[in-house]
Amino acid sequence: MTLINYLTRVHFADGVLEEALWGEMSERGRRRPLIVAGPKGPACDAMERLLAALPIKTDAAFFSGCPRFPHEAAARRLAAEYSATERDSLIAFGDRAAINFAKIARLAAADGRPLADLARGGEPKLADAAPDLIAIPTIRGYGASVSAFASVVTLDERRALLATRLLIPSVAICDPTLTLDADAGESASAGAEAFAACVEAYLARGYNPPAEGIALDGLRRAVRSLHNALRSGALADRRELSAASLNGALAQQKGPGLAYALVNALCAVSSAAPDSGAVSRLVLPGVLRMIGADPEHRAGAQRGETVRALLGLDAGADLAEGVRRFMAPLPLPASLSEMGVSLAEIGRAAEEAARDLAAARNATPARGEELRSLLRAVH
Repeated sequence: MTLINYLTRVHFADGVLEEALWGEMSERGRRRPLIVAGPKGPACDAMERLLAALPIKTDAAFFSGCPRFPHEAAARRLAAEYSATERDSLIAFGDRAAINFAKIARLAAADGRPLADLARGGEPKLADAAPDLIAIPTIRGYGASVSAFASVVTLDERRALLATRLLIPSVAICDPTLTLDADAGESASAGAEAFAACVEAYLARGYNPPAEGIALDGLRRAVRSLHNALRSGALADRRELSAASLNGALAQQKGPGLAYALVNALCAVSSAAPDSGAVSRLVLPGVLRMIGADPEHRAGAQRGETVRALLGLDAGADLAEGVRRFMAPLPLPASLSEMGVSLAEIGRAAEEAARDLAAARNATPARGEELRSLLRAVH
């Protein structure tokens, strides 16, 4: 059984791309997709597999100009091209940026209002008009392929976190064989993001037993496979890492957390285009220290013992330090300054993250000054 139907339709199996894509396009009667791909997308071997899997007489087109961070203006250009060329579906292929960009363009196609209005709590009025969106993630796109969240820079140049079910793709086709060409840095980045997403969802406030179970399973898979995937590159380890990434995104139904907010804020404000996984690795220990210092979050403290046990730590050990040591060997930049992030950008990112919907759902409330201190510590 390769089909999961939690939040959306998810095909997950080695080599499932061809069968699933042909089946979904045929079942939906789609023949004029607009394909949104990341920087490596149009020229990579996996794209040849994707194009070969489309039904006969499919007239596919590519959208050029996928930004490194989703911007509303670019998303509206995509939506306008979709309409002007009479396309009938979207296919997003690649990493988190490409998939989130397509998700936001889908939202723009369904609702002409400024996205800032939706960020303030509005719901799309024309959900039935939203085009089908098939997400096909590479190793760094699993999280975006099933989540109801996406950050965007709005037309007034503000960063906003959008949260609506219309952002969940119609279908996600998760084929671990598409991760085999990922280098060590890409794999490490994906693993760090998966681990952070699972930890934050598991420790988050709120009551959502299914999400907690999914997050815990994802944590087990990440701990077991992350370093193995980098050492061996074996498909079995990459499959486990991909599953951990998928679980992290599914578990965010309980709510994305502060590390997620900090990553999105830094990626949006910094001209250096910092690696999101590397940022996750750097900020997660600081976020865990904030959670550990909150005496009111007793459930988080209890779940923290479970995380300690998974990492092989003694009961009551410093969880933040244990997590830092677990992720320290990853071949990722060791500081924000190494990624080119400036101190001025840290200040802006801290203020952005403090206002983020994800920060509001964090296990422990955070203020801008606390976040500036956290980011300076890893600069």
